[in-house]
Amino acid sequence: LSITEFLRRNRLKPKVIYLICGKGNNAGDAYIAATHFLAKSIPVVAYSLFPEKDLSSLTKKYQQNFLEEGGEVEDRLEAFEACLKEKSILIDGVLGTGIKGRLDSSLSSFFSRINSLNLRVMAVDVPSGLNADTGEASENTLRASLTITLGVAKKGFFLREAKAFLGQLEVRGFGLSSQILEGGKQDFNLINLSHAKQLLPEINELRHKYQAGLVLNFSGSKSMGGAALLSSFAALRGGAGIVKLYFPLEIAAEL
Repeated sequence: LSITEFLRRNRLKPKVIYLICGKGNNAGDAYIAATHFLAKSIPVVAYSLFPEKDLSSLTKKYQQNFLEEGGEVEDRLEAFEACLKEKSILIDGVLGTGIKGRLDSSLSSFFSRINSLNLRVMAVDVPSGLNADTGEASENTLRASLTITLGVAKKGFFLREAKAFLGQLEVRGFGLSSQILEGGKQDFNLINLSHAKQLLPEINELRHKYQAGLVLNFSGSKSMGGAALLSSFAALRGGAGIVKLYFPLEIAAEL
């Protein structure tokens, strides 16, 4: 449903939507999304990387629902690639949060081909190939335009290379109870703008500059005055009452 909303907001009207599906429950989520598109009379073609016997029980169930609603599943890579058109919308339902190591060569080669095409990739929960715990990206991790992550954002999304692969990130609930969410272990706290505002002291409009804090900045070196200026202005604009910059004499004219 979130992907449907994304298309509507961005006024995208695809003639066909494509799916790439693995064997775990991540693929089941992709088939559910695809069934919603079929209900809106948008054709969907899916490519399953694994035979039916290897699929998880949930994925088998939702793949069958998808087929019964008029969806098409292709198991030949060449035939599927022949269908793809530039700027097509592709839903990534191959790998989820379980990936820990590197991609095998066949998956890496397939993802490299997908990344080389001018497609809008929409990842279910996590872009395939990205480690959701560490933020490490395998070679040829899929580059998403949109990642719909389920339940909560994964800590790896804010570490290492992850940002380059997520595209627009949206967090959507999928039925987890508040007890489960509140009982989860927190490794990190993400400070956002609303949190930061609560940490700032109330400003006394009658104070003078010496009551607002003095910053002494020791910065700069020969021909390297930029950081000295940037850090001094940052301190001043951040609320310091007075900022004193100490620098080498040879960059006095530059500053």
